[in-house]
Amino acid sequence: MAAKEISLKKRIMPHLLAVLALAALLSGSFLFWLDMQQRFPALPAGSYSGSLQGLKAFGKKGSVRFYIERSAGSKDIFTVFLDNKWRPALVRIIPKGADKQSNPWWYPLTISGSGITLRFVGNKVGENTFSGIVTEIESGREGTWQLKKLSDSDGIGLAREEHGFVETWLALKKELRQIQAANLRYEKLIPAQQQEIEKLTAFITEGSKLKERAETKYNELKNELRKLRRQTAAKSKEMIELERQLILAQKVTKRGRLVELSRKSLEREARWIETMLRSAGADSTPEFERAYERALEVMSVKKAIEQEKKRLLEAGEFPESGLEGDHVETY
Repeated sequence: MAAKEISLKKRIMPHLLAVLALAALLSGSFLFWLDMQQRFPALPAGSYSGSLQGLKAFGKKGSVRFYIERSAGSKDIFTVFLDNKWRPALVRIIPKGADKQSNPWWYPLTISGSGITLRFVGNKVGENTFSGIVTEIESGREGTWQLKKLSDSDGIGLAREEHGFVETWLALKKELRQIQAANLRYEKLIPAQQQEIEKLTAFITEGSKLKERAETKYNELKNELRKLRRQTAAKSKEMIELERQLILAQKVTKRGRLVELSRKSLEREARWIETMLRSAGADSTPEFERAYERALEVMSVKKAIEQEKKRLLEAGEFPESGLEGDHVETY
């Protein structure tokens, strides 16, 4: 019994191993197919021309030509479908796997336009040649695509009516690159320009402050000048008045001296009369009385003369002649 079981196992083992190998092969193929559905071949930098077939979204023929370009180091690719309903688009690429630099695969490309979304998967099938499956996500319809890298001498191989569309797009793309390059240069200049703007702003601000201070100082000096002019005018009037008084004093000096001498003369004669009265006492004689009366008359006359001279001096009517010398005659 045991021998029969061992013999049976020996006969079954090769078949079992074959089944397991077939199952492993089938599993690997299925996994490979699943992986193929989740990747797109990484495209080296360059220009590519291709075609798409099997989708009704592109008319009765279900086909359309398209153009792809990738710049070195860029994380995007430019796509152009030669259909009036589709506009050129910039599509972000996402490397698949840990090594994003040297990985030959990307995640599936998704391109939207004209109300639908297309999902591209595929593989590299030859030297600079790629192909795969394209799926219209909304309807689930599938088609195929082929893509070939163009050399510098290759033409795109477009129909006559398609050339103008592509040339226009390429011209616009070239202009876009020039604008991007110019923007990059300007972005590099922005910090330096910002510093210059800040310097100019500070200069203008400081200039405004200096102007305000200058205007304030000017107004202060202007007010001070007005004040000095008023003081100068007052001093000028005062000087003119002093000059007038000096001239007047020069004119009346001799007259003043005459009045002063007359006053002194009266005072001297008054003292003399008083002395004579004290010395005479009660023994005065008729001659003395007559002399005393005459002296009183002289004093009265001289006082009257003095008052008249004073009045004439104040009125400015005193004659210039007869004022020379300091001698005044007394009686």
